[in-house]
Amino acid sequence: MSDKARWDLRAALLILAVKLAADLVLGLAAAAILGPDMPVWTMVSLSTLIWIPVLLIIGAMARQREAGRLRWGTTAGWSKPLVAGIGVAAIVQSVLLSFLAGDVTTPLQEAMRTHVDLVAVAVFALLIAPLVEELFFRGYLYGALENAFGRTLAVIVVGLVFGMFHGVQYAGAPTALLAVTVMGLATTWVRAITGGLWPCIVLHLLYNLVGVSLLVLTFVPA
Repeated sequence: MSDKARWDLRAALLILAVKLAADLVLGLAAAAILGPDMPVWTMVSLSTLIWIPVLLIIGAMARQREAGRLRWGTTAGWSKPLVAGIGVAAIVQSVLLSFLAGDVTTPLQEAMRTHVDLVAVAVFALLIAPLVEELFFRGYLYGALENAFGRTLAVIVVGLVFGMFHGVQYAGAPTALLAVTVMGLATTWVRAITGGLWPCIVLHLLYNLVGVSLLVLTFVPA
């Protein structure tokens, strides 16, 4: 492994550790101040704020060392049909696993009380998460792992880490956690094949759109 690849990998893992630590510390602080019934919109707002310094760090490191190979465009001429096919498959598996889950609800669903919570989750899922999460996971982290260990291992590790990253959100709902992990693996494979982030962002958006639609259809305000 070259010195540059080693530096990129350490930087990516450090950013991930900082993000997880910030989530934990601010989450515990907010829970201590607001109590166990902290509104979902507050949690969503904190998550959005935490992503801001993470993205600034990624931008600074990418400019300094070209770490992670943050490419937006694709290098494969057949990327559009590929993304379309995987997008349809991701949506189908999401719907099927939702039906298999039956009456099992996620902690996020159980915590939602008002339409403000629903709107906050929808905005984050459709406008923020597809961009910021893809920039880090499929952009920075994948690039660092690919440089260090090759494409295959990078796809597997990023997909699994992406699933574990959503572990708290889908605690107690293994089918939902399986669905998001499969989506993470498929989207990372698209990143490896197409060479760009835009296809991943589109897939992430489509997947979240299905999830938000199902959430809206089943939401009952407290």
